[in-house]
Amino acid sequence: MSGDIRSWSFLERPGLLLVTSFITAQLIATVISASETWKLAGIRSIGWGWTGVIWLYSIATYLLLDPIKFAVLLCIKWKGLESGGKPKNCTYQPERFWKGSSRSSMERLRGEQT
Repeated sequence: MSGDIRSWSFLERPGLLLVTSFITAQLIATVISASETWKLAGIRSIGWGWTGVIWLYSIATYLLLDPIKFAVLLCIKWKGLESGGKPKNCTYQPERFWKGSSRSSMERLRGEQT
């Protein structure tokens, strides 16, 4: 798998075994939710109509994720350019999330956790 998030999600293909197991699990879950009622577990069937609505919602959400991802990346790039610097990558910087952070406070927290 690639760590590159700048391309469309459907261009990255996982292995055949993973795809097969995912499709199998989704089909089994679809059949169970649409047609099975298990009183012992408290599960009632929702019917094929609602199952179709859920599938349409899932597909629409999936199709919108990449454009949202590209918009966020574009905003991050513009933010870096506005500050006069080069486009910045998103990196995890725990020091930025602590109010009044200083290196010594972060080092103290790391020391207490070990």
